[in-house]
Amino acid sequence: TYTVEGNSKNADDWIEKLLVRAESWWLKFKGELSEAENQRLETVITNAYKQGFSRWEQILSNKMGLDVKALSADELWEDVWKRFNDTQPIEIPQLITLDEDGLHEEVNSDLASSKLLIENIHGTTLLMESSVPRADRRWVNVNNRYIGTMSFLEKPGGWPNKSAQLRYLWELLARETVVDTEIFCELTAANPALVKTTLQRVLKQSNMTTILAQEKSKTIDVNAQLKLKKSVAAQEQLYEGAVPIYTSVVILVHRPTVEKLDEATRYIENCFQRPAKVIRETEYAWKIWLQTLPIVWEGLLATPFNRRQLYLTSEVPGLMPLVLTKRGDRQGFELIAEEGGTPVHLDLFNQHKNLALFATTRAGKSVLVSGILTQALAHGIPVVALDFPKPDGTSTFTDYTQFMEGNGAYFDISKQSNNLFEQPDLRSLDIEQQRDRLVDYTSFLESALMTMVLGSSTESQILSQTVRSILNLALEVFFADEGIKERYRKAMAGGFGSPAWQKTPTLKDFLVFCSPEHLQLSSISGRVEDALSQIQLRLRFWLSSRVGQAISAPSSFPTDAQLLVFALRNLSDSEDAAVLSLSAYSAALRRALSSPASIFFIDEAPILFEFEQISDLVGRICANGAKAGIRVILSAQDPDTIARSKAASKILQNLTTRLIGRIQPVAVDSFADILKYPRKIIARNASESFFPRKEGIYSQWLLDDNGVYTFCRYYPGYEQLAAVANNPYEQTARSQMMQIHSDKYEAISAFARQLVATLRSS
Repeated sequence: TYTVEGNSKNADDWIEKLLVRAESWWLKFKGELSEAENQRLETVITNAYKQGFSRWEQILSNKMGLDVKALSADELWEDVWKRFNDTQPIEIPQLITLDEDGLHEEVNSDLASSKLLIENIHGTTLLMESSVPRADRRWVNVNNRYIGTMSFLEKPGGWPNKSAQLRYLWELLARETVVDTEIFCELTAANPALVKTTLQRVLKQSNMTTILAQEKSKTIDVNAQLKLKKSVAAQEQLYEGAVPIYTSVVILVHRPTVEKLDEATRYIENCFQRPAKVIRETEYAWKIWLQTLPIVWEGLLATPFNRRQLYLTSEVPGLMPLVLTKRGDRQGFELIAEEGGTPVHLDLFNQHKNLALFATTRAGKSVLVSGILTQALAHGIPVVALDFPKPDGTSTFTDYTQFMEGNGAYFDISKQSNNLFEQPDLRSLDIEQQRDRLVDYTSFLESALMTMVLGSSTESQILSQTVRSILNLALEVFFADEGIKERYRKAMAGGFGSPAWQKTPTLKDFLVFCSPEHLQLSSISGRVEDALSQIQLRLRFWLSSRVGQAISAPSSFPTDAQLLVFALRNLSDSEDAAVLSLSAYSAALRRALSSPASIFFIDEAPILFEFEQISDLVGRICANGAKAGIRVILSAQDPDTIARSKAASKILQNLTTRLIGRIQPVAVDSFADILKYPRKIIARNASESFFPRKEGIYSQWLLDDNGVYTFCRYYPGYEQLAAVANNPYEQTARSQMMQIHSDKYEAISAFARQLVATLRSS
């Protein structure tokens, strides 16, 4: 802030008053009074910018090395409004702007400017929309909350290092019992000459006291020597360029009752160790509260008594409330920082982010993921998930998907089918976009067919190239065929479940096109014949297998459901898992090509990364998925398998946001070597205390957001936890509740209360 100094208009001498009045009459007579007032106001604001703002910006950024940013007019008004009201701020009543074109005034108040001037109503009166503050000697009541004020009586003795200095006030705010507490700090430049003179006096006095003590009583005055030493050190810093600064620090404590306010202020007083001493103001708390407002003329703790303390620029950061938990995004999925208890948001819904989740079993992975997916669905973002259920077919997502009813579809290969050759619905896009996205989809089909034909084998490079060439040609001929195109059109128009839908082209139809006649090959060499035989043999095998049948028939569930979960269970080998995951990927790709944003979630990802083609596909989505709006969420127990895959660099470099829960002690090396986490930080994740806390109903996580580490907690909604709890006894109890209550929401709510009580008692 910048305080305008008193000028001649406030003169006490009667001659000066007469001259000022005469000048005002003369300007009014000439018709120049308004222009003179404007000129004076413009000068005041210009001086405020040059002498106030610019000077302090230089001190804070150059001398202290801080990255400073001034509040905008709207941010400042919103901040002041929130001090008085719980409602949304109104428009700024009167705003004066000075720019290169001169002075402008913007009036948004219902009260006319003349009324504000004649009746002397200040614009800030409009702040008191909810209530008028009530004052007492010990507290102020604003918006039905009592506010107590506290300030430093004695300075801190010093800090062991710069980190401890910066964290000095944060250590107070980070305590779990310290809530609804604000710290205000106001800095005022002191006169260096006066400070030097004072220090020299102290130096002389201490020097003289030391000499007298030695001469008269032959003893050493320790206090005088200590003052001497400190005075010399302070003068050294001043001569080296340090700037003396008056520092006012005020702590505001908000509580609903006077008794709780007294208790909270006593606790905060005891948090500071000697020589520092913080006391509560018991005489004019209302005045100090007023001084913390940026719209009040008086400086903080400057009146009625000067209670500011003098510090040098090297010491001031210890008294400035600079350290806070890094906020992350402004909105999104909410975690709570362990230190300070402030919200940390991850916005996967309005921004493109890929997320990696690493945690051992029973560490709360599924509950956290379900929280993210629920919010995504609420934002209208479709989700495709790959799930690895237990042998009995149950998993976190079976009951969760059933609970979603029409919004969710659970794909089980033993019961349903998902057509690999189902085309994305591109009717809402223009011709050029349709062509581009169809090319993307065709290139995916080529990769999928390569996996089906060659598996994870990479023995013959020539065979691989020949197979790819033939599949490419076959796909081109297949999608160019008029009969095939007509069947696709009719199926799209008829929609899910229609007779035309049952005639959608599938893998069986494509197999017909993998022949020399359809490919129009004039001559067939031995290599081409071998490749064609391989393609025919492998695709026929898939058509006869259980997994193959599930992906080569028209889709038996609505693939436009908001939540699609693919269960990878009872698979005879890893090849089945690979093909089924490709089928899921096709659904994810169809969804991504049909909507601006989507989420692709892979649970227990390492199983799939053993397949080169699949790791390549995931790497491709991580690297280029932003264009199609696909957010990738990978879940694993450690990063080893991902790091060993061929596309490791693409995947790990694009998973910029990571959440690491409780990990096994043997996995610490992997996180340190592969993801380059400092052992001191990641070792905490391997401790027993990092498991989810049942009594508090929260799981613990290390958030790595672009290299910024924050230890966080995730507190799931009780109903959210109840919907995805997957222990056998929990699933049984949930089923019983579903049978007792006809309304599913009542059932989940009742089960949630029961589950929370059980967890806390255990």
